[in-house]
Amino acid sequence: MQPRGQYGIIAPVCGRFEIVERRLPWKKATSKSWQRYPHEYVLKQDSPQEFSEFKWLIECYGVDEPFEIFGYVKTYRYLHAGDGYRYWIV
Repeated sequence: MQPRGQYGIIAPVCGRFEIVERRLPWKKATSKSWQRYPHEYVLKQDSPQEFSEFKWLIECYGVDEPFEIFGYVKTYRYLHAGDGYRYWIV
């Protein structure tokens, strides 16, 4: 059995996730509409290979959770990698 990190993600996956996450060109959301929900994002077109791998990790090891915004609730698949952030694909 492989060792597991926080949230039950196997340790080698956490390591791979960290490598890919660091290579992505993160942008800070600056729109006034999103000031209440601070976040950063990546565009697929800016780094297609890393984005695809990141998406695959989220799809395989993420968990479905609701997110409420502007009076609407939508479910996203989030990956909690143990770094205090959650990652998802829109």
